[in-house]
Amino acid sequence: MHNQAKATTTITSTSYGIAAAGAATSGSGTTGSFGLVMLSKFLIYLRYLDLNYPDKMLAYFSTIDDASFSLGLPMPEEWEKDFPQEDVPRVFKTYNVHSSFMVNYWETFSTLLIVVALAVLLTLITYLA
Repeated sequence: MHNQAKATTTITSTSYGIAAAGAATSGSGTTGSFGLVMLSKFLIYLRYLDLNYPDKMLAYFSTIDDASFSLGLPMPEEWEKDFPQEDVPRVFKTYNVHSSFMVNYWETFSTLLIVVALAVLLTLITYLA
């Protein structure tokens, strides 16, 4: 078990290290850092494929959190109750994925809304100034 925890820490720190290195080497936010972020997202979504992964990959998958890249607001529990939980495949049950698209992507939508609202606000401030 100790080796599994060590492997998980190594894999997790490596993926975050890759993302940080990409951001640091391309200060202007060029395609290099974008590619590394996409690789990180790919690793997150890879866990939902129903394949036989090595123990180290399973340990890594258990440590990652989809919301770690989100700036959005969580969906209120009262609203989440309005979306019925249907039966989902085994892999999605493993990671407690809700059957509703809106519940799963609420934080992404709210992040987008926050970014658009800030852009509109900054445009208005610039226009009125």
